[in-house]
Amino acid sequence: MSILWQKPRMHENPTEHRKVSWLELFFDLVFVAVISELVHLLSEHPSMATLWNYLFLFIPAWWVWMGATYYNDRFETEGLDSRFFTFLLMIPVAGLAIFAHHMPHDFSLGYGLCYMFARVFIVMMWMRASFHEKRFRPVGIILITGYAMSIVLFIVSLYVGNPIRFILWGIAFACDLLTPTLTLKKQTLLPSFNLSKLPERLGLFTLIVIGETIVGVIRGVARHHHFSFKIMSEGIMGVAISFALWWIYFDYIAKRPPKSQPKLVFLWSYLHLILVMSIGVVGASLLNVLISKHHLPSDATRHLLTGSLAMSLIFMSLIEMVLKKDSREERDLMVSTGLKFLAAIFVLFLGFFGHWIHSLALLSLIFGALLLPMGYCIYGWVNDYQAIK
Repeated sequence: MSILWQKPRMHENPTEHRKVSWLELFFDLVFVAVISELVHLLSEHPSMATLWNYLFLFIPAWWVWMGATYYNDRFETEGLDSRFFTFLLMIPVAGLAIFAHHMPHDFSLGYGLCYMFARVFIVMMWMRASFHEKRFRPVGIILITGYAMSIVLFIVSLYVGNPIRFILWGIAFACDLLTPTLTLKKQTLLPSFNLSKLPERLGLFTLIVIGETIVGVIRGVARHHHFSFKIMSEGIMGVAISFALWWIYFDYIAKRPPKSQPKLVFLWSYLHLILVMSIGVVGASLLNVLISKHHLPSDATRHLLTGSLAMSLIFMSLIEMVLKKDSREERDLMVSTGLKFLAAIFVLFLGFFGHWIHSLALLSLIFGALLLPMGYCIYGWVNDYQAIK
């Protein structure tokens, strides 16, 4: 095996502690740009139509990231080959950010082309892995076939107009999302996914999206030409909500891996898709709450904020249900998930019946609801500390 250009070999030990590489962290930076542009699109045009566009455009960006992440978990090398394919992928992903910036206009064709080229590079990576690793070949053939069908659909979409183009994209996305589920039985014959690196990778992507909630707060406060105590208080409560999302995710979810069955690993990642999309909507909504006329959010803004926060809490609960139980923790799963569901219900109540609530009161009440799962984290710390003593 060449030291510089290495053949992909499957990582055998799922319990081996593998750190996220500097290359992967650098790769994530281009997705910061994509997510920022998508959240900005929604914040500038907060409507149901734009929300659907945001969701429709988020999925391909996420799927490119997931494709690279799962490949690296299986076949990461320390040779030039890894850097070469990462560089190739970064080019179309950067294109996603560029075309997302112009998306209120009809730049959908460019966005689709960038996604198609990213998928082509990922298929090349799976083909290379299947060629060199015979054990992986049955899984690789399914992945290559399913993803190739998606690429064909994108090529066909180049020759048709809207809305047929978007219908073909939807079918292509469905192929991409469903293809890995067809490999579940064959995945059980392979070494398990790494139980230390994958949670860290998902946590880093989630952190990127939570960072957009901070950006939303900063942009919202900066839009005001004259600062006041009320504006600064609203900004502080916006940061508090962002901090609470970080607290809940990284205390309940990020530090534990999913259960080792392939179907649960895939379910864990699919649930993260809904979670990170929801958190992105929170960032866009916080900006619009902070620039609301007379400090009274519109119904659309309030519904987006409370709905996305409730979805974030619900999907954090669902993710928690597929995680491995840490025998050293004293927290009860039913209580921790129940508190998040309870907080989500209260937040939704504010969305449906809070048309009279001003921005500061709305943000404060939402943060109060988030204190429920945060408080149970503190309770767990105390119990864990006493158990150690």
